[in-house]
Formats: sequence, C-alpha cells, structure tokens
Amino acid sequence: KGRVWIGRINTDPSAVYFTDLTDTSGNILDPSISSLAWTNTLNEIYFDREGGSPIYWIKAYRDNLFVGKDNGIFRLLFESDLNLSLTKSVSNIGCKFQDTIVEMDDGLLYMACKDGIYAFDGINSKRISDKIQSTFNLLKQPSHLDKYKLWATPVDWLHGALDINVS
Repeated sequence: KGRVWIGRINTDPSAVYFTDLTDTSGNILDPSISSLAWTNTLNEIYFDREGGSPIYWIKAYRDNLFVGKDNGIFRLLFESDLNLSLTKSVSNIGCKFQDTIVEMDDGLLYMACKDGIYAFDGINSKRISDKIQSTFNLLKQPSHLDKYKLWATPVDWLHGALDINVS
C-alpha cells in the first residue's frame, strides 16, 4: 500500500508504526529519503498490548498486513488510505520466528509455532504436523530469535533491506 511499516521498538513492543503517503500540502512522500513521512505521531497501531507478547513478525499477505505475536495473528484491514481496522484472525495460535513463515504455491502460509507446524489461510490456522508431532516435539526451539537490524540513522536506510545473516 505504499507505506513503510516498523514494529516492536524498545519503548512499545506491541506497536506498529507506519509512514504517511503525503505531506500536509498533498505532496507525495518517499519514506526512504523523507523524514516528514515519519512525523505523524498518530501513525501507530497497538496490537494486544496487555497480551504479554511482543510483536515477532509483520507480513503482507492476500492484500492485507498481518502482524504476529506468539499468542495470536492479527489482520490489519485497509478500508481506505486513512481508515484502517484491526481484527484478530486466530484466537491463540502464534509464531515467534519470521524465518519459519513461508508462502507456498498453494497460496497458504506455513509456519512453525510452539506446538506444531500450521497452515494459515488469512483467517484460520490448522495444525498440519499431527502425524509427525512426536518428532516436532523433539526439535529444540529457542526462546527468541536474535536476528534483527536496527535502522538508527539516515545512512542505515541507504543500505536497503535486512540481511538475514545479521545476528
């Protein structure tokens, strides 16, 4: 939708922030070079702040933005550029590791969650690892993922996307 999204900052691990598309005069903003794209303090959305889990991933899927915590998946609906609404898509299925989320040729997202491998269609999640559950339970699952990139200066933005080999 032409915006840049960031989430899970130190001061609020349950918030997602997004850029403006235009300035107050209607000029189009490029968030990669314009700090004005980030000046609107209202451009933040909170996802289950009291739920006890930080945001672990953000993914564009089926023309919506999905935000994942370890206790649920949330869908952000774009009713218009200025009207966004939030719905929880799955009651208690979540994933801590963005690297495990894969969109396959069948159009579903597959992800490794704490109790198995799930297929997600944008509304519902279904565990598909029942036949291999004993094997899945033997896999060591870390408590957190240490791969991240902090963009703290304008020069950082010039380097482009996250290199997933950065720890």
